[in-house]
Amino acid sequence: MLPNDPAMLLSYINMKLRDQYDSLERLCDDLDISKSEIVEKLKTIDYIYDNEKNQFKSLKKFKNWITQKNSKHSKMSKNIKSI
Repeated sequence: MLPNDPAMLLSYINMKLRDQYDSLERLCDDLDISKSEIVEKLKTIDYIYDNEKNQFKSLKKFKNWITQKNSKHSKMSKNIKSI
């Protein structure tokens, strides 16, 4: 049985993905659970699945990373235009 609490579910799913499964699809198939239910439940705590890393990651951290990248790019563009 899966944990009901989203934070506990996050920990459980990421541990399983790290230790036993190479994809969320295989985990869900093997445990006979709904991928969409897992994804939706973890979205409620702002976590999204990263296919490349095979883990759920914080959407807030991802948004911050994108913002930082865009900020650096914007600063570089301004510096180039001033040359």
